[in-house]
Amino acid sequence: MHPFRHLILMTLLGATLVNCAPAPCLAQPPAVDPDSLHAQVRVVPEFIPLARGTTSWIAFHFEITPHWHLYWNGINDSGFPPEVRAYLPEGFVLGEPLWPVPKRLLSPGPILDHVYEESLTLLYPLTIPEDAPATVSAGFKVDWLACHEVCIPEGDSLAIDLDLSDTRGRPSDETLFRAARERLPETSGDPGFTLQVEADADTFGVRLEMNDSGAAQGRPEIAGITFFPGPDCSPPIDPGSTTQAQGRLLNLRLIGEQGTVRLAGLLQVTRRDRSTQAWKVDRLLQP
Repeated sequence: MHPFRHLILMTLLGATLVNCAPAPCLAQPPAVDPDSLHAQVRVVPEFIPLARGTTSWIAFHFEITPHWHLYWNGINDSGFPPEVRAYLPEGFVLGEPLWPVPKRLLSPGPILDHVYEESLTLLYPLTIPEDAPATVSAGFKVDWLACHEVCIPEGDSLAIDLDLSDTRGRPSDETLFRAARERLPETSGDPGFTLQVEADADTFGVRLEMNDSGAAQGRPEIAGITFFPGPDCSPPIDPGSTTQAQGRLLNLRLIGEQGTVRLAGLLQVTRRDRSTQAWKVDRLLQP
């Protein structure tokens, strides 16, 4: 097992939440020099003000230095994803983030990672109590691993005053939030595929074939299919060569337990015009 893969399995993926009283929790160390980092992060509420008694969205937007990358929260060989720790007033809760579709990065070894280049926006739901005051202070500690030939653990501390009201205010940055949502996978609708599973000891062969209904409706036919194994997916065998294929057929080998295998992650199709579409999938499979 690659040493970083072991680290991935021991790392809490996504957001680690800390809710506590404002005074002790919001005492944060000074922010680091942005020029020393290979990614700069800022926090943006979707609306100003946010509405009390609702779950609203806030964005953590990373600008990534050219040629460097950050990591998705799925299975990677050599890195781990950004982590946000929240220091919030009592009654506020920061939920789990929405992750945009990553890209494959296959390096000699072979080493397969799923990464973000240029920019990354993570959308987090923030639950706001009904009795919140007009303004509250929130603090965040953000850590990430930036890589380009070498990997450097980095981080920054952020603080923001959130304006609150009984009704939602004006959008703060429509372009940022629209672009972030356009990069998310589909969470509803049937991607349209069939599965066949064969078991061999503790490994499973999964034959996944897309049903190209889009071509029948006049869209370009499917040129390729990619599976991004998520953090809860059964470990793939030789993912560098088995999680991406030309055409509509993908043959995976997964390591299962107790006679089942879990296919969990993102399924992406690429069409002849190079357009892509991705869906979340999560299925327990038996032969």
